[in-house]
Amino acid sequence: MGRYTSMILCILVIGLVPALITGADTIMITGNRLNVRSGPGRTYDIISIVNKNEQFEMLQQQEEWVQISVEGVLGWVPAAAITVVADNAIQRLIKQADYYFQRQQFTTPAEANAYELYRQVLQIEPDNVYVQKRIQQMARTYKIWAERAKEKNETEKAVIFYQRYLYLIPDDEQVKGVLRLLDQPDVNRAKPLKILRLRSEPGTLSQQHIVHIIPKYSFHHPADWTKYGLSPSITGNIRHDYSRNTAHGVPVVLDHATQLMWLQQGPTEPMAWKNANEYIEQLNKNGVAGYTGWRLPTIEELASLLEPRKTQAGLYLDPLFGTDVLWCWSADRSPSPNSAWYISFNSGGIQQQPIKNTAFVLAVRSQY
Repeated sequence: MGRYTSMILCILVIGLVPALITGADTIMITGNRLNVRSGPGRTYDIISIVNKNEQFEMLQQQEEWVQISVEGVLGWVPAAAITVVADNAIQRLIKQADYYFQRQQFTTPAEANAYELYRQVLQIEPDNVYVQKRIQQMARTYKIWAERAKEKNETEKAVIFYQRYLYLIPDDEQVKGVLRLLDQPDVNRAKPLKILRLRSEPGTLSQQHIVHIIPKYSFHHPADWTKYGLSPSITGNIRHDYSRNTAHGVPVVLDHATQLMWLQQGPTEPMAWKNANEYIEQLNKNGVAGYTGWRLPTIEELASLLEPRKTQAGLYLDPLFGTDVLWCWSADRSPSPNSAWYISFNSGGIQQQPIKNTAFVLAVRSQY
């Protein structure tokens, strides 16, 4: 391999333990002007010189000497004068994990969070101190958030933050005890039902509007979709009062907290946004459930359905709505050309996508 004249910044290195070196490791020279010899010992001829911080692929090891290639010439250097450099796969994992860490995507969403990537690093390198410290930092942050929520009597939010802390630090018996107390019925007693009046007219909404509605209505927002510029909160305190009913033989779900009526079952296959609107038109044409006021929900109405944690079906959605609605169109367009907002019930956040893409449909109407 060709030689490198400078060290790659921010690369992770670990001390060399000769017995643990394996082929295909990358090594970095730690000694100044290190002699490269023709064989594994100081009695062999010097065939080249390498400098501090240069990197090479380790070809093999014999006792306390390792073989490298210096501009195509094979030679040997002492193991005591090198360190093993974490491979490129580990570097890439840490870089992406740190990106999520800075955006507070600690453990969610499922496909884009720091912990999952840090965990992959530890599977390769269990003693990686940097990654271990990062996980401890995430845990401390969750604990601080939990304690602040507890002080504000935001019990549900505190419970979720403590649960996420224990996901990272599962053996903390003190936090387990606090969590047990918070789950007691007398602590988490019911509060008076708050009636929410949500926007029902569709519009074209900016990302700032989406960010604003989450704290405004105290919506649950479990996915931490901060990578899309949305609110970093993972939960709110919205409380539903669902009841299942039938109207002209059609199953519906009534939410007395938002005074909305939802068709309990929608199409079992996702569809493009245009087809979703055509489906709604057909519902009204047929007077399904005896009504003609069916519509695609606004993003506020859809966001009100988000649950703080996944059900057994793996969705942030009450089981009353079944298990098919993985993500669902709203009636609202986004500023991006030919795009609309939707809710991801399997990931737990608000997103936008081209209207030619597909999503599921939940039909809604106002009860009053």
